[in-house]
Amino acid sequence: MRWKPLLRTLLRSFALLGLSLGLVILLFHFAFQPFQVAGLSMAPSLHDQDYLLVDRLFFRGGGLERGDLVVFRVEGDPRFMVKRVLGLPGEELASHEGVLTLNGRPLSSGFFQNAKFPDFGPVRVPDSSYFCVGDNPAVSLDSRTFGPVKRETVYGRPVLRYLPLGRSGLLSAGRGG
Repeated sequence: MRWKPLLRTLLRSFALLGLSLGLVILLFHFAFQPFQVAGLSMAPSLHDQDYLLVDRLFFRGGGLERGDLVVFRVEGDPRFMVKRVLGLPGEELASHEGVLTLNGRPLSSGFFQNAKFPDFGPVRVPDSSYFCVGDNPAVSLDSRTFGPVKRETVYGRPVLRYLPLGRSGLLSAGRGG
């Protein structure tokens, strides 16, 4: 008789644990995904071997903004890349003698105002695409090489660096990472 309440409590606990574990697995499979940074193209914001948690689901509700970090695939390449959005659909970008211009005017504010890009462009960003670049433009393979990134190839937006622990924390959405 005394075992029935204990057995019932244990079964409820295991059911709750199983439900919680299943919910966590679903959440991490469909909404969030781990990602490892490879290379130096995003230094100093992100370093080689940093581990990020990528929002795969919720970022789709709002549009991407200049300065957002994004994870995507380039068509024909199985690897994922992480870069920062510089150009939005319909904008024209160029860099000449170290001056980055947006729609013919020097970019005077925001994350990219002090970036030193090698000469490129002008490049017009097509509809439903983004011009994505690395924070370390001297070594970054980015939209200057492979062209604008189509919206449907964007996998997600990094929201958290969880390793290494010394640099762990939330990543700013849009306004500079």
